[in-house]
Amino acid sequence: MKKILLHVVEDDLEQADTLVHFLEKDGRFDVVFSETAHEALERHANDITPALVLCDINLEEDNKGYTVVSDCHRRNIPAIVITGRSDRDQERASAAIHGAVSYLPKPYASQVLLATIENILQTTGQLKDHIDISPRLSYDPEERDLFLDEKVVHTWGELQGKVFALLGQNLEGYTSPDILARELYGEVDSYARENTYQVLRGMRQAIEKNNIPLTIAAAGGRRSKGYKITLLEEPDGDS
Repeated sequence: MKKILLHVVEDDLEQADTLVHFLEKDGRFDVVFSETAHEALERHANDITPALVLCDINLEEDNKGYTVVSDCHRRNIPAIVITGRSDRDQERASAAIHGAVSYLPKPYASQVLLATIENILQTTGQLKDHIDISPRLSYDPEERDLFLDEKVVHTWGELQGKVFALLGQNLEGYTSPDILARELYGEVDSYARENTYQVLRGMRQAIEKNNIPLTIAAAGGRRSKGYKITLLEEPDGDS
């Protein structure tokens, strides 16, 4: 999946480094960093359009951060205000007045910050639920797109997409054909089972045709007791 661009504006370099590292480690985000309000404003005007800005208020001098937040509001970029000031009620009100969509007082728990970011990005449509298959492969169940190195390599049909989502959510184990049949057809009978096998057969053919580095492995022969996604060994990029 294409990574989401975040912009961190923070003049405390140690805190900025910690925050940027935490967000990049998540794997879903690319993060740019600005140390001053002037630098952040220049980037918004000439360089980047982030999906979300995380801005400290105490930049260089009092309230400089609100200049950035107001600029974000004018550009329809959601901004989270981060501050260590003690008067939290006043700061929360000021953040709202300047157009911030959320407010976090320091110190904050990393998981609270991450949940706040996720909620905002889901509201704006920037963050969609997707299933990570491997570091290179991911699946968007809403669009039914399978990504390899952030590029769509195949779009599943409706039934195939449902099967792939179920298998992708159970990478460590096998998913029984009865579970798949019930998901596809609402019941488990000979018709549902046979058609489920046909769906799986078509998926294997599509995977092979598109040279996707995975397979759908079966446990127990042709009429399998279960199915799972198995990653294939990928060739080195230099070979």
